[in-house]
Amino acid sequence: MVYTNAAPASRGPGLAARRTPARVARSRPRVAPCRAELSKSSKVLITGAGGRTGQLVLKKLSDNGVAVRGMFRTEKSKSKVAKRLEGAEAEVDLVVGDVSSPQDVRGAVEGCTHLVVLSSAKPQIKKRSLVRIVLKKLLRMDPGRPSFRWIENGAPEVVDYLGGKAQIDAARAAGLEQVVWVGSMGGTQSDNFLNTIGDGKILLWKRKAEKYLMDSGVKFTIVHPGGLLNEKEGERELVVDVDDKILEGEQRSVPRGDVADVVVGCLGEEAAYDLAFDLASKKPEDGKGGAEVTALLATLGGRSCDYKINDDDVESLVLSDEYVGLEESITSMFPAPAPAPAAAAKEALPEVDVSELRWAGEETAEEEEPELRWVGETTSSATSAEVTEEKARDPADAWYSW
Repeated sequence: MVYTNAAPASRGPGLAARRTPARVARSRPRVAPCRAELSKSSKVLITGAGGRTGQLVLKKLSDNGVAVRGMFRTEKSKSKVAKRLEGAEAEVDLVVGDVSSPQDVRGAVEGCTHLVVLSSAKPQIKKRSLVRIVLKKLLRMDPGRPSFRWIENGAPEVVDYLGGKAQIDAARAAGLEQVVWVGSMGGTQSDNFLNTIGDGKILLWKRKAEKYLMDSGVKFTIVHPGGLLNEKEGERELVVDVDDKILEGEQRSVPRGDVADVVVGCLGEEAAYDLAFDLASKKPEDGKGGAEVTALLATLGGRSCDYKINDDDVESLVLSDEYVGLEESITSMFPAPAPAPAAAAKEALPEVDVSELRWAGEETAEEEEPELRWVGETTSSATSAEVTEEKARDPADAWYSW
């Protein structure tokens, strides 16, 4: 059954509260190769559900009987996906909201157990730059690359970092069991071309948000797919690695459907907890297609991406002045958890002068020679009868009164 919210989402907490059931026809679902290891009570929120990969994850989960909620940026994209999900066996909620709005995100995570982050800033090509490229081609000159811009409040620092931060904080506050974050390869390369698009530094802002996720205390899985292909899934052998080593080879891309399968397979999979890895595929003729997620992750041999690489470049990122207020609103909506009582007590301990320390029962700091006492003896002052008895005792029964 597909549910959609009756009106475009407001910036209030009741984002998904109002919904109306849509009449749908029944059809037999296609089971995805990688199944989520989730309980019947689980419900997965997918942000960026209007994107191509987001739609695939939404459908694969619902086809497998998993309750899902998809979050869309516009009413138009939500309506398109609602039609494609007709016949879903599982409960499907479709809501509209802004991932950088703490109110919208808080409402969206309500009632969910897992979160899949597929939201991402998307550059827009400047049409004038296309005209320039065409003219240069006609003149047999190097056409160069087109210029890009970001829509209002759609830059990477807003969508990928602040939006990611809002989702992570909301997941932590709601006690979600796991966050599966879908980023991109190239994060270790500060000079990657993608960082120059619209001067947005998109890979660096994504990496900054990923580091925030790793420090949040929430179980996480971070997937860095290579170039996304709109080709048939399940026909290529999948490969995983870390720290952009895949970019050193020739096979750097992967079909969207295979990415969606891996994302679904990581949900509830303990082998995927607190793990960050890169994902690509071989050519269709190179090997058997698809992969079971647990076996695929085992090929990493326990390795995970190292976020100390280019850490200086990531930490040097500074929010634009116009977005500082937005970050403050996210922080106020989801304040950091208070330290544990034990930690708080430890911090409150007064300083102690160790030179004044005494052992329990000690009256002086002067050292004394250790006394030899027998088992069960309470004093070192022996009577004459005890001295006679002492000669018959085995020295192995003695204790030193340190």
